Amino acid sequence: MATLLSTDPITWKLDENSDLHIDPVLGVTFVSGPEAALQGARTRLRLFMSEWFRNRKVGMPYYQELLGDASKDRNINEKWKASVAFQLLDTPGIVEVRYIKLDLDPVTRKQVVRWSARLEFADTPGTDTVSDEVEVPGA
Repeated sequence: MATLLSTDPITWKLDENSDLHIDPVLGVTFVSGPEAALQGARTRLRLFMSEWFRNRKVGMPYYQELLGDASKDRNINEKWKASVAFQLLDTPGIVEVRYIKLDLDPVTRKQVVRWSARLEFADTPGTDTVSDEVEVPGA
């Protein structure tokens, strides 16, 4: 079992729908370390800018900058990648973005963001990287 350091991110555990996970026996549970960093990155990439009432400046600028007619903006892929990289690097525990890949389905207009990042901590060799993909509807 890994030792929790004071620098490791800790947060409430969320379920697959991003709702608070409540264990029937333990109640509210927490995640830390790589799992907390991964969950934090997912949350940041799924949050639309101005969606959170406590801080309207956090979140991805989907409506403000990224969604719409991509043919009108030649640099739209670079804007997407820069916004994703900013959110990932602003996540506690993530120190480097290894790659970002964007896939747009022109029929469903869904954007899938695949990414990998290096963590500032690792319990065992080879566990310093997290990868994930996030789907953005109606891109």
